[in-house]
Amino acid sequence: MQPKLWLVILSLLLLAGCLTGQAGPGPAEGPDAPGARVGQGQDAPDASGVPAPTLRPGTAFTFATAGLQDGEEEVTAVVARSGPDGYLLAGADQGDLATGIAFSRWWLGPVDAHLNPQHPETGERMDHILSFPLYNGKTWPLGNHNVTARAAPVPVPGGLAEGFEMRWGYGRGNLTWTYAPSIGYLTTYQWEEKGTVLEAARLTDVGQASAWTWYEELRRTASGLAPGGIPAHANAIQLPSRADALVVVAGASQGGQVVVSPPATAGQAPWTHTAREEAWTSAVLPGVEGRWNLGSASPPDGYAYVELVAVDWIRGSI
Repeated sequence: MQPKLWLVILSLLLLAGCLTGQAGPGPAEGPDAPGARVGQGQDAPDASGVPAPTLRPGTAFTFATAGLQDGEEEVTAVVARSGPDGYLLAGADQGDLATGIAFSRWWLGPVDAHLNPQHPETGERMDHILSFPLYNGKTWPLGNHNVTARAAPVPVPGGLAEGFEMRWGYGRGNLTWTYAPSIGYLTTYQWEEKGTVLEAARLTDVGQASAWTWYEELRRTASGLAPGGIPAHANAIQLPSRADALVVVAGASQGGQVVVSPPATAGQAPWTHTAREEAWTSAVLPGVEGRWNLGSASPPDGYAYVELVAVDWIRGSI
């Protein structure tokens, strides 16, 4: 997450609404990579380039994440469902989902058959991050700028493998991500602005899972104050009786504070985030029915922001 909230909103707008890319001529590049996993990814491609992968249900991709928003976490994305239109990358358990519920993540949620994130309700492609068949030099549009795939050794669990690096710039910063055909999925991701890493993820393991957790969003609200005149949107959220949990994602500049107060019937103390230095954090609170109150305070030149999402967990087995 960016140091200032207005950067969050502007950057998310820049990342949204991408157009479909078009393939162009170029030499095919392929893996023949070390550490390839049986039944995952592709073998060496033919002259038409690297095709889209076929992901098996139960395949589990574990990422080490870092950055201002995520902190240092380990997140596992499980292929929960597959079909001709794409896949659902769910969490191994609810702890994998907290940050991704409030702020979308490329490595979690519904994706199309080319691994491009989809809107969970409409199914529309949100970000055109990969364009198959992939080959060295292929270019396609993402927002108002183009992305070019460059063949290169890319990090995979245990070493390097032949793959592709993509880079997208937008003035203040850039995003870089990598794809390994031998894995069949993203292997790294980094969002950087003015020399500061805002978000980063690195694939550390590929395994198998027998169960997964996803969610239905029931209600969402946000409250906060940031430089630039961004006002508070709400100061409370009413949780319905069917809510399993309330997911909280909060951030504040140095000296800022966020307080989430449960209904009196909950019998629990308020949840508080006080920033000794600029920091973001997330939590999953019990879904107690009733009115939850939000409060935030920050220095005149700072910010304090909280996003609350009421969810109903969806669990499945493979």
